[in-house]
Amino acid sequence: MQDLYEELQVSRNAEPEIIEAAYRRLARKYHPDVSADPTSDARMQRIVHAYEVLRDPKQRAMYDASFATGAPVVMTHRLRAWLGMAVLLSLVLVLTLPALRLLLVRGFVFIVVALVVLVVGWYVWRGFRSG
Repeated sequence: MQDLYEELQVSRNAEPEIIEAAYRRLARKYHPDVSADPTSDARMQRIVHAYEVLRDPKQRAMYDASFATGAPVVMTHRLRAWLGMAVLLSLVLVLTLPALRLLLVRGFVFIVVALVVLVVGWYVWRGFRSG
């Protein structure tokens, strides 16, 4: 994977204005509507990704820290979605467990609640994937 700073052709200590100017310059050059190069679409996607990470101070700090240690670069959208789903399902389970203890007259109540939690989790996960 190429360094995001190299992708935008800026130095590591570049100011946000320089990063934005570099992004705009490269977008004008490599946008698929403008460039006849067949690889311009993939290049533009890499440029957009680099800009999205480097324009956000938190993501840029994470990237710089992980780049220095050799750790994985940044949290991807998919990982964020999985973590969000895990937190949501944990919250649902924590909130429903006391009610389950009161309602657990027969075993099928737990199965129904577990199925509801799974279905809600699936819809949440699908929503994260599409967004």
